Amino acid sequence: MTYRKKAVSEKEKKRIVKHFLTDRLGLTDEGLRERLEERAELIDLKKGELYAREGENCNRVSFLLEGAAMGWRQETDGRMQVDSFLVRSGAPVISDGKIGQVSPVNFTMVTSGRILAFPAGTVREGLEGSLELMRAYAEDLLESLRLYMVIRNICQRSARERYEWFLQEYGGYRYRIPDKYIASFLNMAPETLSRIKKEV
Repeated sequence: MTYRKKAVSEKEKKRIVKHFLTDRLGLTDEGLRERLEERAELIDLKKGELYAREGENCNRVSFLLEGAAMGWRQETDGRMQVDSFLVRSGAPVISDGKIGQVSPVNFTMVTSGRILAFPAGTVREGLEGSLELMRAYAEDLLESLRLYMVIRNICQRSARERYEWFLQEYGGYRYRIPDKYIASFLNMAPETLSRIKKEV
């Protein structure tokens, strides 16, 4: 897939990437930071643009910097099943523990946004020699597992409880995410969601 790299100066790009590596990932190893900074990409995406396609090779490790994105699968009957939303800056775009493997889902931008991406090979090499990077990677995996278990538990609750959880988890982004995607994510009919929204 072809993307548009963000049109920023090298100085601005370096500042953004360095800030992410030090504040988000907590890296103090200057050598590792320099290798990651050198190979980093800032990718500008529009609303509705597909970033990753299910079944295609993931040759990047990517993080959402701005905007909102959703992970989804195509069901056998053609319906879109939304599996996840990404709304927080720094969230890993794909975090299933497989670096450089095939994408488990499609990822589409719900709003325009910016993604920071590193080559999978560079990240894999860094993991072999950096306890700091390994710690950050493990924390992302644990958070992904926590959210997965929360969603499984929430899906056993009433439709209203599911929507109330969504409001608490995703806050103001409910106003940007179309109802049809929220309904799919919460495993309810759009009509049910519409009714609940009037009650809440």
